[in-house]
Amino acid sequence: ENQYKVPGGFYLFMCSFDGIMVAHGVLLDEAFGQPLSEIFVALELGTKEEGEAVHETFRSAVSGEHPVAWVKYQWRDLLEEEVHTKVAFLVKAQFGEEMFYVGAGFRFVTDKTLA
Repeated sequence: ENQYKVPGGFYLFMCSFDGIMVAHGVLLDEAFGQPLSEIFVALELGTKEEGEAVHETFRSAVSGEHPVAWVKYQWRDLLEEEVHTKVAFLVKAQFGEEMFYVGAGFRFVTDKTLA
């Protein structure tokens, strides 16, 4: 049975459906108003294509008839590091005519990962 542990805790984030970061509990100063794909490149988290893929994963998860979703996705803290799995709980939100996804994420660690 897998259990999660959360080194460093949870973080909150919010992006428009166009991929623009409007809030992030860790990256706010560096990320506010920037497309997720450009944030990946500027902060050396990955490639532009990887940033676009994460955004599309999040957006599509809450675009259907269920506006709430758990999503596993791949992430790395620096470009030269290995990819690891993160998990986010996402909710679709609307403000005026604009659509957003709001998430709470954490690094997914199993007992096997710690061994």
